[in-house]
Amino acid sequence: MDGKQLIGIAIVLSCLTATAAAEDGALAYSPSTDEVSSGSSGFFTLRELQMKTLENCKADDCRIVATMRAGQCAAVASSDKSFGVGKGASQAEADAAAMENCSNGGADKNCRVVGQQCAKE
Repeated sequence: MDGKQLIGIAIVLSCLTATAAAEDGALAYSPSTDEVSSGSSGFFTLRELQMKTLENCKADDCRIVATMRAGQCAAVASSDKSFGVGKGASQAEADAAAMENCSNGGADKNCRVVGQQCAKE
């Protein structure tokens, strides 16, 4: 093997052993069934990721309610009257924001988190 071939092999091996890429994430939600579908990928465009996330949701009224960049989290909370979406730097922050948005400032005490997703860095 010559030097160029060895360099090429070294580049391929370094790509194979590199750490995982950062990922985007998406959440889809169905208000009629409370179904939540999530997806994440470092390989698809954000639009492709949204389409794949919707494909995984079985309800007819699923829609994308949140997209996240690497390191962000999102959550969906719902009750029999409303639903809310929240984002944050941690899952706890996203859950709290979703609960606040669902409960309309505490007026609806029946909200609960029904889905969540963090996009890895």
